[in-house]
Amino acid sequence: MLILLTSIFAGLFIGITESINKKITEEKYSVFAYSFLQVFFNMIIFGFFCVSNFVFPPISAAYIYVIILSVFIVLGNVFLIKAYKTEDLSIISIISRLSLVVAFIMGVILLGESATYLKLFGVLFILLGSVVLFYKKKHLVLNKGMLFTVLSAIFFGSTAYFQKKMFETFSIFQGLFFIQLLMTVFLFSIDSARRDYKAILKKYYKSIIVSRLFAVIGIFLISWSVKNGPISIVNTNYETIYLIYSVLTGMLIFKERKNTKRVIIGLLLCLLGIVLLNFFTQ
Repeated sequence: MLILLTSIFAGLFIGITESINKKITEEKYSVFAYSFLQVFFNMIIFGFFCVSNFVFPPISAAYIYVIILSVFIVLGNVFLIKAYKTEDLSIISIISRLSLVVAFIMGVILLGESATYLKLFGVLFILLGSVVLFYKKKHLVLNKGMLFTVLSAIFFGSTAYFQKKMFETFSIFQGLFFIQLLMTVFLFSIDSARRDYKAILKKYYKSIIVSRLFAVIGIFLISWSVKNGPISIVNTNYETIYLIYSVLTGMLIFKERKNTKRVIIGLLLCLLGIVLLNFFTQ
C-alpha cells in the first residue's frame, strides 16, 4: 500500500510542477534562464540532503554517465520549455509519453530487456496516441510546439539507460546533485540565462519555489518507490497519474478545449499503452 501511495503522489507532484512551469513560461524570456532557475534550486535542495556524508566516488565511467545525463536533461528541458511557449499542456503531456517508447527501445537494445508482444502493443498504442494529435483535417501536421515536445521526449527517454548505469556507482542524492551542479554551471555560462533569470525570479519567485519543492519531493518519491517496489507497478502508477492530472489541468484550468476529442482519444490510447508496457514484464 505504501509503494502504491508514494508512486501515485510522485506522479501528482510532478504533474503539479509541470503545470506551474507551463503557467509561468513567457515567450519573451530565454528558455535557458527558466532551465537555470529550475536546476539551481534543485541543486541546492539535493545538496542539502547529501552534504553530511558526501564523498566523491572513485574515478570511473560513472562520471561519463553523469556528463551525458546532464547534457540530455538540459536539452530535454530546454525543448520542453520551448514547447510550453507554443503548445497546450494537455497535448504536450500526451506526446511526452513517447519518452517511454525511447526508454523501451534502449532497454531492449542496450540492456537486453524482454520485448513481449504485449509490450510491443503498448509501444504501438503510445505511438498511436501521439499520431492522433498530429492528425488534423486528414493530414499529419507536426507544428513547432509538437516538434519540440517530440525532441524533448527523445532526450528524456534516453536518460533511463544512463541513470541506471550511473546509480551503480553513485547514491541517488549524490548522482542527482552532480547532475544539477553540472547543468547549473553550464546554463549560467549562457548569456541569455544570465540576462533573464533575475527578471523571471523577481516576477515568479513564489511559483518557482513551490514548483521546485514539488519537483524534488516527486523525484524523491519516485526514486524511493523504484528502489523498494515492483518497477512495473510503480512506473504505471506514476505515468498514469501524471498524464491524467496534466491533461485535466490543461483542459479544465487552462481551458484547452480546441482539440478535446483528439486529446481524449490520445489520452486513452496512451493510458492503455502505459498499462501494457509496464504491467506485463515477462
